[in-house]
Amino acid sequence: MGTKMEKQKKTDDSSRTNWNIRPYLAVGLTVLVVIIVAVTYYFAVLRYHGLSNYWKKAGAILQPITFGIILAYLVSPIVRWEEKMLMRTVGSKQLTPKRKKTHRYLSIIGALLFILIILIVLLNLIIPQVYKSIQGLMENLPLQYRNTVYWFEHTVLMNNQWAKYTNQWFGQLSEYLQTWITKDLLPQTKDVLGSLTIGIMSVVRLILNILIGFIVAAYVLMEKEHFVGQAKKIIYAIAKPETGNNIIRRVRKSNEIFGGFVIGKLIDSMIIGLLTFAILTVVSMPYALLVSIIVGVTNVIPFFGPFIGAIPSFFLILLVDPVKALWFLLIIFIIQQLDGNIIGPKILGDSTGLSSFWVMFAILVAGGVFGFMGMLFGVPVFAIIYYLISEWIETRLAKKKLPITTDSYVKLEKIDPKDNGLISTQTNDKTNKSKKSKKNKKSNKDLKDK
Repeated sequence: MGTKMEKQKKTDDSSRTNWNIRPYLAVGLTVLVVIIVAVTYYFAVLRYHGLSNYWKKAGAILQPITFGIILAYLVSPIVRWEEKMLMRTVGSKQLTPKRKKTHRYLSIIGALLFILIILIVLLNLIIPQVYKSIQGLMENLPLQYRNTVYWFEHTVLMNNQWAKYTNQWFGQLSEYLQTWITKDLLPQTKDVLGSLTIGIMSVVRLILNILIGFIVAAYVLMEKEHFVGQAKKIIYAIAKPETGNNIIRRVRKSNEIFGGFVIGKLIDSMIIGLLTFAILTVVSMPYALLVSIIVGVTNVIPFFGPFIGAIPSFFLILLVDPVKALWFLLIIFIIQQLDGNIIGPKILGDSTGLSSFWVMFAILVAGGVFGFMGMLFGVPVFAIIYYLISEWIETRLAKKKLPITTDSYVKLEKIDPKDNGLISTQTNDKTNKSKKSKKNKKSNKDLKDK
C-alpha cells in the first residue's frame, strides 16, 4: 500500500514538474524561431543582393496587376454606390441575374471612367501651372531675394546690426537655393526629360501597365464576390469553423479600418486642397495652385502632414511677399483647425480607434523604416495591428472571467485569486480608513470605560 502511494506521489510530482516546464519550453521555442526567422531575413534580403534583384524583377512584372488590385480596392465603394442607384431606378423586384450583371458592367465602366477623367483633368491643370510656377520662381529669385531683404531691413528690423545678420543669412539662403536649383533640380529635371525622350519604350511600358491595370481592375471588380468566396473556402478548409469565423470577422474589421481610413483621407485631402486653392486665389496669393497641391498631398499624412506642407509653401511665398507669407500661415492654421474639428471627423470619424500618441508613434516608426509610403500607410496598418492585439487580449481576459475595459484596470492594485475580484487602491484606502475609524472608536470606548 505504501509503495503504491509513493509511486503515485512520484508520478504526480513528475507530471507537475513537466507541466511547469511546458510554458518555459514554449517560450524558448518561440524565441528560437523568431531569432532564426530574423537571421534568415537579414542574410536573405539585406546581405544577399540576388534575392532583392529577383524581387525587383517580380515587382516590375506584377506592376500592372498590383496597380489593378489597388485601383479596384479604391474604386469598389463607387461601384457599390452606382449599383444601388441603378437598382433604385429599376426596382429590386424586376432584377434578374442578367440585369444584375449588366448593372455591374455599367457601374464598373462608370467608376473607371470617372477616375480616368479626374486624372486627365488634374494632369492638364497641374503640370503646366507647376512648370510655370517653378520657371517663375527661378527667374524671379534674385529680385525676390532683394525685395525680401529690403522689407526686413526697413520694416521688421530697424536695427542695423540685426539687418546685417539678416542680410548675411538671406544671402547664404539665396546662394544655397540657387545652387540647389542649378546643380541639383535642373540636372535631375533634364535627366528625367532626357530619359523620357530617349527611352520611349519605358514610357510606352508605363502607359501600357496603367492601361492593363485598369483592365485588371475591371476584372477584379467583376469577380470580387467569387474571389471572396474562394478565400473563405480556403480558410474553412484549413481551420476549424470557429477559428474560421474569427479569422473572417477580423479580416472584415481590418478591411473597414484600412479602407475607411485610406479612402476617407483621400477625400479629406482633396477637399482641403480645393478649399486652399479657392481661398488663396481669392486673396491673390502667389503660387496658389502649387501651394494648394503641396498642402493637399501632404494632408494625406496624419498629424505631421499640415506642418510638412506649410513649411516649404511658407518659404515660397516669403520670397515673393513676406506679408502675404504671414497671412498664409494664418489661413493654413484656420483651414487645418476646420479640417481637424469639422471636416476630418465628419469624413473619417473614429475609423482607426487610435489615440494621438499611437498615431504619432505609427507615423514616426513607419516613416523611419519605409519613408514616405510608411508615413502614408503607417497609421491604418498600425491600427489593424492594434485591433488584432486588443482582440487577443480581450479574448484571453474573457476566458479568465475578468473585465475587458481598460478603465477597470486604471486604479487596480491586485486581483483576488479566489474569485477574480478586482481590488483597487480606492477600495484598500476605504478599508484602511474604516479599520482605523473602528480602531479609534474602540480605543475611545476603552478610555471612557476606564
